[in-house]
Amino acid sequence: MLAREPKVPRRFVELDALRGVAAMMVVFYHFSIFTAANPHGRIMFYLHPVLAGHEAVVLFFLLSGFVLSLSTWKGSTLTYKDYIVRRVCRIYVPYLAALALSVLGCALFWEPAGRGIPVRDGLWEAPPTLSAIVQHTAFLGVYDGHFNGAFWSLIVEMRVSIIFPFVCWALFRMRTWVGLAAALTLSACAIWISANHPDNTMANWAATVQYLAFFILGALLARRLSRQPWPAIPGVLRHAMIPTCVLLFAYASALAKLTPQLPHRASQYLFDWPTGVGALGIIYLAATHLTVKRTLGHYIPRYLGHISYSLYLVHDIVLVALMTVLYRRLSMYAIFFAYLVLALALAALFNRMVEVPAMNLGRRLTRSKSMPERITAAV
Repeated sequence: MLAREPKVPRRFVELDALRGVAAMMVVFYHFSIFTAANPHGRIMFYLHPVLAGHEAVVLFFLLSGFVLSLSTWKGSTLTYKDYIVRRVCRIYVPYLAALALSVLGCALFWEPAGRGIPVRDGLWEAPPTLSAIVQHTAFLGVYDGHFNGAFWSLIVEMRVSIIFPFVCWALFRMRTWVGLAAALTLSACAIWISANHPDNTMANWAATVQYLAFFILGALLARRLSRQPWPAIPGVLRHAMIPTCVLLFAYASALAKLTPQLPHRASQYLFDWPTGVGALGIIYLAATHLTVKRTLGHYIPRYLGHISYSLYLVHDIVLVALMTVLYRRLSMYAIFFAYLVLALALAALFNRMVEVPAMNLGRRLTRSKSMPERITAAV
């Protein structure tokens, strides 16, 4: 007997909570980098579902494609100019504020590699330079010495956001299999670029090409879910999807070790696909599975979803500053507790003082305007 699928809602509020859970995975993952010398490798493997930082970023891109395309599938419209204004206020303005904090932290706490913290992951190993600040502000150049480990994905997010309304316009006029073929082609191009130009500036742009493909996958899922419910899935199979999707999402990237002949990024891009399949399954379950929806509907996931972007922006600032000051002075357990408390507190403050006012500014700037030439998009 087939279980009845819940009616798909017009607004997928659970996906905000899912984004919050993914943001916490990135928070845990970045702390694990600083404990890379920890001998408990097997324990870290078993904990990987909550330490899946890169996988969480893949989920972010799928969610962005899903949410940004919703108005296209619902038939609502927004001028391209208004869309860009809102997107700049939503993504770029908080990014600039976080960049300022990151530059300040780098100026105060930078240390050469090999001194102090054993693993810095390329963060704050030299004082800030004007050229690095300009590159980060203009979304240009190569980010070898990062101010913030989260910034690379925001650069991809903003680049893709600029062209995504036109992508949605094209997807609206193509069949699903054509959109999927386009995503596969883009990813193949990114893998080829990364394999043949691993140290070139082109490799930096390959990430934008790669994750544009995942924006498209998210948009295709949104089209299917927003237009009509999927055929009913047997209850046992639907429940089995939960562990299957989580395991595929969390552990598929481990298969990249089977392709040592490929450069790291090319191998990573290749195995982003099984990770992405698991992530798409998780998004589908979050939108339709009653148990998953109720779990994500609890206060803590919803609040994490509310501050998820701010948390993503500021957690690395807190982490590197704490590790620089407290490493070898306190236990890693004490540093981890301080990191969680301060990262969440700073994220809540940043959300209230920067993120929410920036979103409100975007709404005010686009509130009552005529809409001559329209391009369907969502913000």
